[in-house]
Amino acid sequence: MKSGCNLVLINSENKKLFHKIIFHIFATLSHLFMTPFHFLAENNLSKTTGRVNILNILLNSISALSEREIQEKLEGICDRATIYRTLKLFVRSGIIHPIATEGMVTRYILKKEPEEHVHFKCVDCGSIVCLPEVQIREYPLPSGFSKKEASLLITGICKGCSI
Repeated sequence: MKSGCNLVLINSENKKLFHKIIFHIFATLSHLFMTPFHFLAENNLSKTTGRVNILNILLNSISALSEREIQEKLEGICDRATIYRTLKLFVRSGIIHPIATEGMVTRYILKKEPEEHVHFKCVDCGSIVCLPEVQIREYPLPSGFSKKEASLLITGICKGCSI
């Protein structure tokens, strides 16, 4: 009888997916210990009350939030223009990434994944989460077209709502 542990070999097809999953795990864990001040310092941004408050909201959210949802959480603390400008600045700085949803509503979430990935929106609870383990496939474009970025939103029932 043999003892010991089984070794699972990763072939070249699964290697990229494995690396993305490991990166996502470390990125998620590192975000648990990050404060708004870390994000601002890493991106050479000044520490304003509005920026710190918006980052706190995003750090404590497991789902992507719309500008309106952020505004509701900051009622009386930040005005709408400050929230709008700050979100645009954070997108340009690479701190957050926008997720376009139906109805032209954009939601924002902290950027953990370096590459394009799929987003999932639950039709029951409305939450939107990143699925870095699901890759967006390459689509051949007609001559004269060049891709800037790809975005894919899948709708369905999330794990929490399907119980």
